[in-house]
Amino acid sequence: MKLAIIIPTFDNLKSLKKLLNDIDKYIPYTYVYIVEDGQRKDTIKWLKKTKYNIIYHEKNEGISKSWNDGIRKALDNGCNYFAVLNDNIGFDHDWWKDCPNDKDLIYLTNSSPIEFTGWFFILNRKCLQIVGYFDEALTIFGSDFDFWVRFKRSGLKCSKIDLHIEHGGSETIKKMTMDWYKKVWNENWNILRSKYPNLRMQSQLK
Repeated sequence: MKLAIIIPTFDNLKSLKKLLNDIDKYIPYTYVYIVEDGQRKDTIKWLKKTKYNIIYHEKNEGISKSWNDGIRKALDNGCNYFAVLNDNIGFDHDWWKDCPNDKDLIYLTNSSPIEFTGWFFILNRKCLQIVGYFDEALTIFGSDFDFWVRFKRSGLKCSKIDLHIEHGGSETIKKMTMDWYKKVWNENWNILRSKYPNLRMQSQLK
Protein backbone atom coordinates (compact mmCIF):
# COMPACT_ATOMS: atom_id res chain seq x y z
CA MET A 1 0.00 0.00 0.00
CA LYS A 2 1.53 3.30 -1.10
CA LEU A 3 0.61 6.06 1.35
CA ALA A 4 0.84 9.66 0.19
CA ILE A 5 0.87 12.53 2.66
CA ILE A 6 -0.67 15.72 1.29
CA ILE A 7 0.33 18.98 3.02
CA PRO A 8 -1.04 22.35 1.86
CA THR A 9 1.02 25.24 3.23
CA PHE A 10 0.71 29.02 3.23
CA ASP A 11 3.30 31.24 4.91
CA ASN A 12 3.92 28.78 7.74
CA LEU A 13 7.46 27.57 7.18
CA LYS A 14 8.46 27.08 10.82
CA SER A 15 5.57 24.71 11.55
CA LEU A 16 5.96 22.99 8.19
CA LYS A 17 9.60 22.15 8.98
CA LYS A 18 8.56 20.61 12.29
CA LEU A 19 5.87 18.48 10.64
CA LEU A 20 8.25 17.25 7.95
CA ASN A 21 10.81 16.39 10.61
CA ASP A 22 8.16 14.26 12.37
CA ILE A 23 7.31 12.52 9.10
CA ASP A 24 10.95 11.77 8.31
CA LYS A 25 11.47 10.46 11.82
CA TYR A 26 8.40 8.28 12.25
CA ILE A 27 7.02 7.42 8.79
CA PRO A 28 9.85 7.92 6.28
CA TYR A 29 8.47 5.29 3.91
CA THR A 30 5.64 7.58 2.78
CA TYR A 31 5.40 9.79 -0.32
CA VAL A 32 5.13 13.46 0.69
CA TYR A 33 3.40 16.07 -1.50
CA ILE A 34 3.55 19.71 -0.40
CA VAL A 35 1.22 22.23 -2.01
CA GLU A 36 2.73 25.71 -1.67
CA ASP A 37 -0.35 27.91 -1.90
CA GLY A 38 0.67 31.47 -2.57
CA GLN A 39 4.28 31.82 -3.80
CA ARG A 40 5.88 32.66 -0.45
CA LYS A 41 9.51 33.34 -1.36
CA ASP A 42 11.08 32.03 1.84
CA THR A 43 9.03 28.82 1.69
CA ILE A 44 9.78 28.25 -1.99
CA LYS A 45 13.50 28.85 -1.49
CA TRP A 46 13.61 26.24 1.26
CA LEU A 47 11.37 23.71 -0.49
CA LYS A 48 13.51 23.72 -3.64
CA LYS A 49 16.36 22.26 -1.58
CA THR A 50 14.30 19.38 -0.21
CA LYS A 51 13.51 15.86 -1.42
CA TYR A 52 9.72 16.25 -1.36
CA ASN A 53 7.23 16.45 -4.22
CA ILE A 54 6.25 20.13 -4.52
CA ILE A 55 3.22 21.70 -6.22
CA TYR A 56 3.30 25.49 -6.61
CA HIS A 57 0.23 27.72 -6.81
CA GLU A 58 0.77 31.24 -8.12
CA LYS A 59 -1.81 32.57 -5.66
CA ASN A 60 -3.82 31.30 -2.70
CA GLU A 61 -6.28 28.90 -4.36
CA GLY A 62 -8.02 27.69 -1.20
CA ILE A 63 -7.84 24.48 0.76
CA SER A 64 -10.00 22.30 -1.51
CA LYS A 65 -7.89 22.88 -4.62
CA SER A 66 -4.72 22.29 -2.61
CA TRP A 67 -6.06 18.95 -1.34
CA ASN A 68 -7.23 17.96 -4.83
CA ASP A 69 -3.98 18.92 -6.58
CA GLY A 70 -1.93 16.97 -4.06
CA ILE A 71 -4.16 13.91 -4.38
CA ARG A 72 -4.11 14.06 -8.19
CA LYS A 73 -0.33 14.14 -8.24
CA ALA A 74 -0.15 11.22 -5.81
CA LEU A 75 -2.63 9.26 -7.94
CA ASP A 76 -0.44 9.80 -11.00
CA ASN A 77 2.47 8.33 -9.03
CA GLY A 78 0.57 5.17 -8.11
CA CYS A 79 -0.39 5.94 -4.50
CA ASN A 80 -3.59 4.35 -3.21
CA TYR A 81 -3.98 5.93 0.25
CA PHE A 82 -3.95 9.67 0.85
CA ALA A 83 -3.37 11.27 4.26
CA VAL A 84 -4.26 14.97 4.33
CA LEU A 85 -2.46 16.92 7.06
CA ASN A 86 -2.47 20.58 8.06
CA ASP A 87 1.00 22.11 8.02
CA ASN A 88 0.83 23.05 11.72
CA ILE A 89 0.39 19.68 13.38
CA GLY A 90 2.92 17.43 15.08
CA PHE A 91 3.05 13.82 16.22
CA ASP A 92 5.39 11.46 18.04
CA HIS A 93 4.90 7.98 16.52
CA ASP A 94 4.05 6.06 13.35
CA TRP A 95 0.26 6.49 13.30
CA TRP A 96 -0.09 4.71 9.94
CA LYS A 97 0.63 1.38 11.65
CA ASP A 98 -2.42 2.00 13.87
CA CYS A 99 -4.77 2.56 10.93
CA PRO A 100 -7.03 -0.23 9.60
CA ASN A 101 -6.43 -0.93 5.92
CA ASP A 102 -9.93 -2.24 5.18
CA LYS A 103 -11.69 1.14 5.50
CA ASP A 104 -12.29 3.76 2.84
CA LEU A 105 -11.96 6.76 5.15
CA ILE A 106 -10.13 7.21 8.46
CA TYR A 107 -10.35 10.21 10.75
CA LEU A 108 -9.50 11.24 14.30
CA THR A 109 -11.82 10.88 17.27
CA ASN A 110 -10.33 13.77 19.23
CA SER A 111 -9.85 16.27 16.44
CA SER A 112 -13.02 18.35 16.67
CA PRO A 113 -16.52 18.48 18.17
CA ILE A 114 -17.77 17.50 14.72
CA GLU A 115 -17.10 13.98 13.51
CA PHE A 116 -14.91 14.76 10.53
CA THR A 117 -12.61 17.73 10.15
CA GLY A 118 -10.07 18.71 7.55
CA TRP A 119 -6.78 18.88 9.39
CA PHE A 120 -6.16 15.13 9.55
CA PHE A 121 -7.86 12.36 7.59
CA ILE A 122 -6.99 9.46 5.29
CA LEU A 123 -8.94 8.21 2.27
CA ASN A 124 -8.29 5.54 -0.33
CA ARG A 125 -8.74 5.33 -4.10
CA LYS A 126 -12.15 3.69 -3.82
CA CYS A 127 -13.41 6.54 -1.65
CA LEU A 128 -12.15 9.08 -4.14
CA GLN A 129 -13.69 7.27 -7.11
CA ILE A 130 -17.14 7.05 -5.50
CA VAL A 131 -17.35 10.23 -3.42
CA GLY A 132 -15.33 12.42 -5.77
CA TYR A 133 -12.91 15.25 -5.14
CA PHE A 134 -13.36 18.18 -2.78
CA ASP A 135 -15.57 21.05 -3.95
CA GLU A 136 -13.10 23.72 -5.06
CA ALA A 137 -15.74 26.43 -4.78
CA LEU A 138 -15.44 25.97 -1.00
CA THR A 139 -12.13 27.70 -0.38
CA ILE A 140 -11.88 28.26 3.38
CA PHE A 141 -14.97 26.75 4.97
CA GLY A 142 -17.19 23.72 4.58
CA SER A 143 -15.22 21.54 2.18
CA ASP A 144 -14.60 18.90 4.85
CA PHE A 145 -18.27 18.99 5.89
CA ASP A 146 -19.43 18.70 2.28
CA PHE A 147 -17.13 15.74 1.65
CA TRP A 148 -18.31 14.06 4.86
CA VAL A 149 -21.98 14.36 3.85
CA ARG A 150 -21.27 12.87 0.43
CA PHE A 151 -19.23 10.10 2.03
CA LYS A 152 -22.01 9.22 4.49
CA ARG A 153 -24.45 8.93 1.60
CA SER A 154 -22.11 6.64 -0.35
CA GLY A 155 -22.37 3.60 1.92
CA LEU A 156 -18.60 3.23 2.16
CA LYS A 157 -16.82 2.13 5.34
CA CYS A 158 -15.11 4.51 7.72
CA SER A 159 -13.10 4.15 10.89
CA LYS A 160 -12.09 6.43 13.75
CA ILE A 161 -8.69 6.30 15.40
CA ASP A 162 -7.73 7.93 18.66
CA LEU A 163 -4.42 9.74 18.18
CA HIS A 164 -2.63 12.42 20.14
CA ILE A 165 -1.67 15.02 17.58
CA GLU A 166 -0.63 18.59 18.28
CA HIS A 167 -2.58 21.17 16.28
CA GLY A 168 -1.69 24.84 16.12
CA GLY A 169 -5.10 26.17 15.07
CA SER A 170 -6.19 27.95 11.87
CA GLU A 171 -2.88 29.61 11.07
CA THR A 172 -3.76 30.59 7.48
CA ILE A 173 -7.00 32.29 8.48
CA LYS A 174 -5.15 34.34 11.11
CA LYS A 175 -3.04 35.90 8.33
CA MET A 176 -6.07 37.22 6.43
CA THR A 177 -7.93 40.48 6.98
CA MET A 178 -11.29 40.27 8.73
CA ASP A 179 -13.11 41.89 5.78
CA TRP A 180 -11.70 39.29 3.40
CA TYR A 181 -12.50 36.49 5.80
CA LYS A 182 -16.13 37.59 6.25
CA LYS A 183 -16.64 37.96 2.51
CA VAL A 184 -15.24 34.55 1.59
CA TRP A 185 -16.82 32.80 4.59
CA ASN A 186 -20.25 34.10 3.56
CA GLU A 187 -19.67 33.03 -0.06
CA ASN A 188 -18.79 29.53 1.13
CA TRP A 189 -21.78 29.49 3.47
CA ASN A 190 -24.14 30.35 0.61
CA ILE A 191 -22.68 27.54 -1.50
CA LEU A 192 -23.29 25.07 1.33
CA ARG A 193 -26.83 26.31 1.86
CA SER A 194 -27.58 25.88 -1.85
CA LYS A 195 -26.32 22.28 -1.68
CA TYR A 196 -27.99 21.47 1.65
CA PRO A 197 -31.11 23.65 2.14
CA ASN A 198 -31.84 22.15 5.55
CA LEU A 199 -28.36 22.78 6.88
CA ARG A 200 -28.32 23.96 10.48
CA MET A 201 -25.10 25.76 11.27
CA GLN A 202 -23.99 29.21 12.37
CA SER A 203 -25.53 31.93 10.22
CA GLN A 204 -23.53 34.26 8.01
CA LEU A 205 -20.89 36.49 9.52
CA LYS A 206 -21.85 40.14 9.93
